[in-house]
Amino acid sequence: MLEKFKQKPIYFHFLVILGVCIVLYVSFFISLSYITRHTQEKRIPNVISKDMREAMNILEGMGFDVIVDSVYDPEKKPYEVLGQVPDSGSMVKNGRMMFISVNKA
Repeated sequence: MLEKFKQKPIYFHFLVILGVCIVLYVSFFISLSYITRHTQEKRIPNVISKDMREAMNILEGMGFDVIVDSVYDPEKKPYEVLGQVPDSGSMVKNGRMMFISVNKA
């Protein structure tokens, strides 16, 4: 059996290698959108000026992880959201981190 394989012309082996490379190339790009979850994006809502608990419920309900930082602004209510990253209207995938800055109590 091995003798028959060795007797094949060299261009046959190049065609086999080329065919394997084409199959791998096509399968990689077909699976790329599945791997990167390209179509599973959500638009970020505006949570600025909302209460911290309400903003966290909204963002966590949409599937985002929320990290809270605090700043102090004496003219704002305690636990009011003063900023968010990424900005509202941005397209983000599920499971991404959202950063909100809230006013200290």
